[in-house]
Amino acid sequence: MDTTHLRALLAALDTGSLSGAAARLGVPLSTLSRQVADLEREVGARLLERTGRGVRATPAGERFVARARASVAALELGLAEAREVDDGGRDAVRLSVAPDVSRVLMPGVLVDLARAFPDASVAVHAEVRRVSLLEERYDAAIRVGPLEPSELVASAIGKVSVCVCGPPQLRDTDLEALARNRWVRVTQVPTQVHGLLGTTPVSLTQSGNLTCATFSEAAEVAVALGCAVLLPSFVAAGFVRSGQLTRLLPDVSVPHVQMQVVRVPGRRGSAVVGALVERLRARLLEAEAALAR
Repeated sequence: MDTTHLRALLAALDTGSLSGAAARLGVPLSTLSRQVADLEREVGARLLERTGRGVRATPAGERFVARARASVAALELGLAEAREVDDGGRDAVRLSVAPDVSRVLMPGVLVDLARAFPDASVAVHAEVRRVSLLEERYDAAIRVGPLEPSELVASAIGKVSVCVCGPPQLRDTDLEALARNRWVRVTQVPTQVHGLLGTTPVSLTQSGNLTCATFSEAAEVAVALGCAVLLPSFVAAGFVRSGQLTRLLPDVSVPHVQMQVVRVPGRRGSAVVGALVERLRARLLEAEAALAR
């Protein structure tokens, strides 16, 4: 049985659509549809059915997928172990991180890891999208925000506060006036963000037509143009320490999010990943402390 066909089926179920699966695997939609059809012919049963929103597993597909996932995971583990032997047992980690984590946190973390594990190989890939660790042969990923259910092992790194920042001249601006100020936004953050002023619910409306791909870019634009901006603590801390930005509305709390590491069970490099988690945790605590002053 062709594992490419298995991966096509699993990607279709994970994304909920054939087009989403094709985009994830980087193949034409026609190719992915053919792979699923070939698999169904080989199995002798329909595995997917179309819905108004995409595709889902048939009853036969649900029974088959449980085995298919285990088979693909076992194959990936075997490949990882074979590569590890080929590397002479040397620790090697291929890591996916968000661009802001890569830019702000990873340089110092990589220096620490290089000193602690001089023979280890660590390759960091900055990705806006959430990669498939199994299908794309990543050993681990650093993710911020909620996780989707999966067979991956997740470990908490720490909380990430979300705060309103702006240039020093906006320091004493109240909530109502700030809503009229120009904002610079980030694509994954909604226009309206809910928080609390003590126990009173409040809404922050990010007005304006400036939208950046990353929080680091948004912070730099906010400095240059005098805009307000919503930032995670680890991005905000450096700009606040330098005096380029100040924390606005310090009495308004926005729900924090979690930073976590997810990894493939049994993959090599667990000692390196464990050390990476500890160093990231320390840097998150430093950022939270800097903003609390």
